[in-house]
Amino acid sequence: MQKQSRALRRRIQASRTLPSLYLWDLLRSLVDRDMKLMYKRSALGIAWTLISPLLQLLVFIFVFQAIIKIEIAQYSSYVFSGLLVWNWFQNCLFQATGVIISSRSLIRQPGFPVPILPIVVVTTGLIHFVLALPI
Repeated sequence: MQKQSRALRRRIQASRTLPSLYLWDLLRSLVDRDMKLMYKRSALGIAWTLISPLLQLLVFIFVFQAIIKIEIAQYSSYVFSGLLVWNWFQNCLFQATGVIISSRSLIRQPGFPVPILPIVVVTTGLIHFVLALPI
């Protein structure tokens, strides 16, 4: 009786780990595809992840240090950290709203987990956030 219950427990544990491994692999593959498609025809590639927030930071520094004269200690690091978080939130929210509609070919596949698509968008944004954060 105990051998049967042990074998049953092993089957249950194996059935739980296989879908999670499948979902992790699917998430990794979709994020990789998303990153490649995003910078496929870009001249600077992933450098845009770094250049875009830096240019926004320069505009903010110019406006709020030279023109309006706001006196905040270490203003550039303060604004840059907020700008990175805001860009991540904004891009993820904007892209996640349309990702299900734009991925019709994936959704039509039998057994495809549709809720993973917004997670792919957020994970891709997180990678961009982590790449730009050390600046």
